Amino acid sequence: MKDNKNRINNSYDRESLARLVIICSFLSIFSLCAVMIHYRDDAKIETVKEVFNVLLPVLASWVGTVLAFYFSSHNTAAVAEAINRQSGDTPKTSVGEVMIPINKIQGKLDLSSKVTDQWIKKDLDDRFKPGVDGGKVTRIIGTENNKFSFIIHISAYKSYLAKQDYNENDPSKDAEKVLDGMLNDHEIGPLIKEKVVFVKQSETLNDAKNALEKIKGAQDVIITDNGERTGEMLGWLSNIDLFNALSQS
Repeated sequence: MKDNKNRINNSYDRESLARLVIICSFLSIFSLCAVMIHYRDDAKIETVKEVFNVLLPVLASWVGTVLAFYFSSHNTAAVAEAINRQSGDTPKTSVGEVMIPINKIQGKLDLSSKVTDQWIKKDLDDRFKPGVDGGKVTRIIGTENNKFSFIIHISAYKSYLAKQDYNENDPSKDAEKVLDGMLNDHEIGPLIKEKVVFVKQSETLNDAKNALEKIKGAQDVIITDNGERTGEMLGWLSNIDLFNALSQS
């Protein structure tokens, strides 16, 4: 009951803040327009125009960001609420029944074949290309001796390339040791190595969902034989696959 009350209060605070930002932005625009009309025949009009041209993109950016956050948070909350409503009646489907087996994972990278500093940008680019079924590969999972090592989301990959000022389509950068750089980066390294959860294949989908919710930012479920990082990797479930499986159970 207390958790529900906190969620309601947090939601109310976010909505109030969103309304405040939007209202203030529109009032600022109207005020600037009024000032421009007032000084339309005055020598100060050029200064007013410059201020208007500077502030308008800022205000537009604020409103756009707030609206995007507002609607995305509502969609996420709706999905979570629907899943929570079903959780009491959901069959005890195990993650092993719906996981992607390790030998079926597209874009997988095996560190047993060569060490990290031998994997170059072109190797990662090739793995992010559409899979055999034509589907887009958005995550690369690295393993070593059949154990989980890391998972690289395409967003993290592009973020690292931008951080290094690498042009994605520049062939002169194809030989750069991108993987080693990402693993040793103080920001991206922990993100691609730690933001996952581990479960046994006998655990239920709800168990996996609860595990994901305990680690902020985690989006992937790694299934191992002992439910720990040290175990042999058997398969993988993305957060999207997990929620889809829960909604269909």
